[in-house]
Amino acid sequence: MILIFVILLFNLYDWWRLKEAFFKQPMGLPSLALLIFIIFMAALPLTTRLCFGRNPGGFFAQASVTLAWLWLGWSFWMASLFLAMDCWNLISYVVTMITAKFGSHPVNLEIPSMVQGCVAIGGTILLSAIGYFGALDVHKVDIELKSEKVPAHVDGFKIAFISDLHLAPELRTSIVDQTISILESEKPGLILNGGDFQDNTLARERKLAARFAELKPELKFSVLGNHEYYTGTQDCIDLHKLASFTLLRNEGVDIDDWLYIFGVDDQAINKKVQSQPPYDNDAAKALCDKRFAILLKHRPEPTEIAKQQFDLMLSGHSHGGQFIPFSWLVKIKYPLGTGLAKIPGAKMLLYTTPGTGTWGPPFRIFTKSEVTIITLKSK
Repeated sequence: MILIFVILLFNLYDWWRLKEAFFKQPMGLPSLALLIFIIFMAALPLTTRLCFGRNPGGFFAQASVTLAWLWLGWSFWMASLFLAMDCWNLISYVVTMITAKFGSHPVNLEIPSMVQGCVAIGGTILLSAIGYFGALDVHKVDIELKSEKVPAHVDGFKIAFISDLHLAPELRTSIVDQTISILESEKPGLILNGGDFQDNTLARERKLAARFAELKPELKFSVLGNHEYYTGTQDCIDLHKLASFTLLRNEGVDIDDWLYIFGVDDQAINKKVQSQPPYDNDAAKALCDKRFAILLKHRPEPTEIAKQQFDLMLSGHSHGGQFIPFSWLVKIKYPLGTGLAKIPGAKMLLYTTPGTGTWGPPFRIFTKSEVTIITLKSK
C-alpha cells in the first residue's frame, strides 16, 4: 500500500507541474483530461494484475504490462526533474529575498513553469533513450579467487553466476541470446543461478527457459527468489526443471569432494531462513570446513553464522538499483553495493551481481547487466 501511495503521489505531482506549465486555465477541460490519463496510467500495474493475474497472456495483456513499467520509469524521472527544478526555484527565491533585503539589485534565477515542463519532458525522453540502450548489452565480469581448499588438479575451475534474469514479456530476447552466448563461450564447470529467473511462465518464457537446458555442463543449480513467490512457486519450480536447473531448497550438494554448494529459499517463501538458517547444523558445518563452501542466496543479507561458515556467498536481488536515482538509494539498504566485498570480521566474501536481466522499466543507467565468471585458483 505504501508503494501504491508513493506512485500515485509522484504521478499527481507530475500532473500538477504539467498543468502549471502548459495550460492557461489550470482546472480547465484539458487539465482534467490530463489528470484522468495520468491516474489511469499510474493505476495500470495494479489493474493489469487484477484483470490478467500473475501470468498475463495474449498481446493486449502483455502490451499493458510493458506500458505500465515504461510509464513507471517515465513518471518517476519526470517527477525527479520537476522536483530538482522546484528546489532550484526555492533557492532562487531565498537568494532574491536576501539580496532585496540588503538593498542590492534582486537576483532572479527562477526557472519559468513552461521551461520546467519542456525540460522535464525532454529530460525524460533523453533518460529513456540512455536507459534503453544501457540495458541492451550483457557484460561478462571476470573474478579470480584463490583458496587453499581448491585442489591443484582443479586449478582454474570456472563457475558461471547469473541472477535476476526475469523472463517476462518486457525482457528482450537479445538479453537471453547474449547470456547463452557467454555461457557457451566460457565453458564453465558449473552454472549457478541466484533466483528471480522469471516473472512469467507462459509459452515464450518457457521457450526461453528451455534454451538453458541445452547448455553444458550438466551441473546447474539454482535457488528461488522473491519473484518466484510472486509469480507462483510451483509454476516456477516447473520452469527451473525445464531449464535443467537443480533447485537447492535449504539444502547443500557436495561436488567431487572439494566443492560444497548450499542454497536457500528466499525469505518471501521461507521466513525462517534468517532466524533459523538451514545450514546451522553439524553436517553442513563439517562440509564447510573441508570444502570450498559457497552459499547461494537471493538477497545479499548474510547471517552471522554464514559469515563465519562459508567461503563465498553469491547473491543478486538489488539490481544495483538499475537506474538513477535508485542506483544511489539502494545503497542505503545494501551498503556493500554490487561486486565483490569483504565483510569486516568475517571469513566469507560476498559477491552481489547487479543482475543479468531487468525488472520493471527496461532501463539501466550507471549499472550493467552481467554474467559473472568466477575462476577458482589453488593457493
